[in-house]
Amino acid sequence: MAFGWEEIRGFYTPDEYQEFCDYIESQIAQGVVEEKSPRASYHKGLIFGGRWFEDVQTKQTWRLVAPDFPFKGLWEKGGSGSSEKWVASQFEISTAFL
Repeated sequence: MAFGWEEIRGFYTPDEYQEFCDYIESQIAQGVVEEKSPRASYHKGLIFGGRWFEDVQTKQTWRLVAPDFPFKGLWEKGGSGSSEKWVASQFEISTAFL
């Protein structure tokens, strides 16, 4: 059950990210969560992509984005309800380093 999951704002090592991926895969195998396809309605300047999951019991959606240096990846709550409501994160990509 996803109850108690907390958002992760960056993985500190590749091993930490892989361990989390292994955990999510075990949750899929147990039928606790299902992987879903995201909507392709992303907007310029937003972090997009990743893998989307729905908690079978609560219908909460979560998104996992892999690290891509210097971005450290994330695990975030993506809303609740049907996949029609799933949209890209509203976190803006910093342009300070461009």
